[in-house]
Amino acid sequence: MGKKFTGKNLVLTMGELIYLLFRKKECPKCKSNLERKKEYEIRNDLPGSRPNHLSIHAPGADVKVYKYFFVCIQCSSQFPLGVLAKM
Repeated sequence: MGKKFTGKNLVLTMGELIYLLFRKKECPKCKSNLERKKEYEIRNDLPGSRPNHLSIHAPGADVKVYKYFFVCIQCSSQFPLGVLAKM
C-alpha cells in the first residue's frame, strides 16, 4: 500500500481563481477548447524552506503541491494557469 500524505497545497492568485472558475477556457492561438490538467509534486515542508509561505502542516510532513495547466485539444499547446489568467 502506498504512503499516505498528510497535506495538500494549492496556492492561487485572485486572477487565477477567477479564470479557473468563471472564464471561458479557449486556446489563445487557435480559439478551440482547452482541457484542464492537474499535476503535483511531493515536498517535505521543512520550517524555513519557504519563507514567504505560512504552512499549516506539521514540520517534516509530506505535502502534495498542486499546479494546474491547460492543453489545447486541437493544436496541443500547453498553457500554465498563471499565463492564461494574465491574458
